Amino acid sequence: MASLIESGWQYLVTHFSDFQLACIGSFLLHESVFFLSGLPFICLERAGFLSQYKIQTKNNTPAAQGKCITRLLLYHFCVNLPLMIASYPVFRAMGMRSSFPLPSWYIRPSLVMVLQERSVCPDIILLHH
Repeated sequence: MASLIESGWQYLVTHFSDFQLACIGSFLLHESVFFLSGLPFICLERAGFLSQYKIQTKNNTPAAQGKCITRLLLYHFCVNLPLMIASYPVFRAMGMRSSFPLPSWYIRPSLVMVLQERSVCPDIILLHH
């Protein structure tokens, strides 16, 4: 399993830039998980299987669901994507890298980088003491 993840990551690193992976790749992954995780519930609600569990009194019509999804897409493209792009230089300054070895799964890399590199954000360290 580890070699499969490593070979997949190596393919991504050799075919895409760090900017593409950090901004566009993470945006596409975020959107896929966000919208695809809600798809079963939309289907179950349209089929009427979830109506007995509703707390709200209004009915969600397909037109209302479409309007909601359109607004969510607009928000994600106009707020989330620019924020991911704008945060890329900050993460690079904090030491983000795409080379091996990859960070551990059980430690939050951003927190570790801030704690290791106190010169990046000295005000954060001072505010917490």
